[in-house]
Amino acid sequence: MSKDTFIENVETKKRYKMIKASGITIAPQKHNFQSNKDWQYYSLFFEPMELKDAVINLIEIENGTPNDFNYYNIEINLSDAIEMV
Repeated sequence: MSKDTFIENVETKKRYKMIKASGITIAPQKHNFQSNKDWQYYSLFFEPMELKDAVINLIEIENGTPNDFNYYNIEINLSDAIEMV
């Protein structure tokens, strides 16, 4: 995962930096899986967002390749949220 990973509010274009990662390596370090069937749980933590429904993009590398961890138009519904303190 890139240290520059961020989430972006699609409507406002406001960006929130990743502030912590747990269970995943941060580039330039790498994790090599033993096979293509291996998997791993991990968590990414970002600067706080406004507490309202939104659509976000999760961007590891801007203008990246299909191999980068970029996901677009993720719906965030406040009724499904869990506030972490």
